[in-house]
Amino acid sequence: MTVPVVAVAIGLVVTRAAGDAAPFIPSSALATTVLIQVVTGALGEELGWRGYVLSRLEPLVGSFAAVWIMGVLWSSWHIGAFFNPSLPHYHISMVAMLPFIALFGVFLGTIFFRAGNSVLATMAAHLAFNILIAIGGAVITSSILWATLSLVFALIAVPFSLSLRRVAMALTSVATASPT
Repeated sequence: MTVPVVAVAIGLVVTRAAGDAAPFIPSSALATTVLIQVVTGALGEELGWRGYVLSRLEPLVGSFAAVWIMGVLWSSWHIGAFFNPSLPHYHISMVAMLPFIALFGVFLGTIFFRAGNSVLATMAAHLAFNILIAIGGAVITSSILWATLSLVFALIAVPFSLSLRRVAMALTSVATASPT
């Protein structure tokens, strides 16, 4: 959970420094915010995207390719939200946010595999991120916020996901070297 917290902190600092500061939510709204984030992103999306889709992609293409395919699919799945005026996505640039969603998906997928296919680990990371974004401090529609988060998660997700390849290659070389 440290990575999402640090990533949001970096995003907030950069966004606020660029002039896109916003007030934080009142403490009286915190319980409702947490409940909404648990039900929507942390529970629903993680069970579906990491628990179901990712675990079925992995045997077909391997864990490295699976996290990248799932990240792109998950990002694409959000496109409809950008056309719904009742959702916050409607007011956010797709060009700024969709790369972030894909990279965050790769990050969450890598956590899933590194934690032994644990959807609980991805739920915790997703929940931490969503709650911190919902608490505020930056204009949620700021392209600076989403571009910064994309950069931060690119710097994390790419090498983190490459570790899945190294593990797979090591397991393959051990399996081929072992006499049967």
